[in-house]
Amino acid sequence: MSKYRLRILNNENLNCSVSSCLKRRSGLSKYCRGHALRLNLYGSPLGTVLLKHTYKQELVEVKDFILRHSEHKAVKAAITFFDRWLEDAYYGFPVLAKEQFSKLFEHGIRGKDCIEVFLSIWLYSHRFYSKLPDDARLSYALSIGIFSLKDKSKVKASVKKAVGERLRQALGIFAGNVITAIEREVVVQEALRNDLFTPFKER
Repeated sequence: MSKYRLRILNNENLNCSVSSCLKRRSGLSKYCRGHALRLNLYGSPLGTVLLKHTYKQELVEVKDFILRHSEHKAVKAAITFFDRWLEDAYYGFPVLAKEQFSKLFEHGIRGKDCIEVFLSIWLYSHRFYSKLPDDARLSYALSIGIFSLKDKSKVKASVKKAVGERLRQALGIFAGNVITAIEREVVVQEALRNDLFTPFKER
């Protein structure tokens, strides 16, 4: 028996590294087959799929915000960031995730579509941190969300990770500013609604 095969057998006798899992490890992975698959798909052995309807409320709010601030230079710059990425991919320039972004461009996806999904997912993570923590899971969710706009083909984990990390590095401050602004507006709207329920005092 080869040393490589012996390493696999020894590793598969150990339990999955996820503390609550009692299954055996798969191959040379630290995790069982199921948790190893989640790591590959979502960036973490505890990751789960983020369906579009999950962040539909955030998408509505983001679309409204982008519409009202369409002339803001930061919004314009963020949309241009994606537009250039999409166009460069389509016209054959050596960009990250060239195949995926080229297909998106072919299907009519533009920078505005991408920035809306990007911000919606980050806003969802901000509000529901326990469901989508601000770690590798968010990076993967950001890239998956954008790829899912039209392209349904499988994407390598390395590509999802690289795209998500680039988005966070390039647009992280912008996303933080938008989220702060949206949440501030929510507080103002809630205060106005509460004022409407204030009873009138008798004279």
